[in-house]
Amino acid sequence: MTIKSKKTGKPQFNVLIAVFMIALFVTSCGPKRYLAGDFEQTTVDHKRVAVLPFKIVFTGRLPKDLSEQDLEKIKLNESET
Repeated sequence: MTIKSKKTGKPQFNVLIAVFMIALFVTSCGPKRYLAGDFEQTTVDHKRVAVLPFKIVFTGRLPKDLSEQDLEKIKLNESET
């Protein structure tokens, strides 16, 4: 999308740059509630950081000696952290 000048018919890049800068500013001011408190310190040496969904469902094989009560305890502990 380009906005053309009425006089010259050339695109007005300063309008596009202003829109881009406003969008960048608005998105960078988002909440940091999903980051761990020590995120910056922990990830100093990392080249990549995985972004996981808020809800994780494990569909792999469970240990044979894991009871339903143990599984419910694990789910409860994970939901509280």
